[in-house]
Amino acid sequence: MGLNELYLRSLDGGKIEEENFFSSIAERFQLVAELKILNESDRQEVVQNALMVVLRKYREMSFEISFSAWAYDILQKEILKYYRTKGDRARRYSEDVDAYYNAGIKSIDPALKRDLLDCLGKICRFNQRFARVLNLKYQGFDVDEICRRLEVNISNLYVILSRARSKLKLCLEKGIVE
Repeated sequence: MGLNELYLRSLDGGKIEEENFFSSIAERFQLVAELKILNESDRQEVVQNALMVVLRKYREMSFEISFSAWAYDILQKEILKYYRTKGDRARRYSEDVDAYYNAGIKSIDPALKRDLLDCLGKICRFNQRFARVLNLKYQGFDVDEICRRLEVNISNLYVILSRARSKLKLCLEKGIVE
């Protein structure tokens, strides 16, 4: 039986139809989530969050197309939210590691400082965006703020930052930027 039919029966029927309806949704959500989330506990949490949204809103909604499309859309949004928060946790961990390793740096050798400034000038002439990303990162701006200032998404920022760091390394080692 289709999800839309179960939905209509749960609205017209009693507690048993509603329980059948939600157990069917839970099974279907589990199958979809298994394909996208490997961790069992995370998958259960995402499915439960999606089911809670459906439970709160399904009686008050009027569906022009279908209930199942709406329900699966909620599940997809919960999965997306899971991956966004997972990325935020990874980013926070990465920033903690950077702070740990950078804590020991108190002062910079004047010759290294001169070389850095010289290389930043060369990088700026090569690609201003590279120099700007390095400068903003050095000034301590977080990733979200840099993305907002440069009007790029996070994945593009990491690509730019990686390339800029490569150019800086090359310049410090060989004195050239290619």
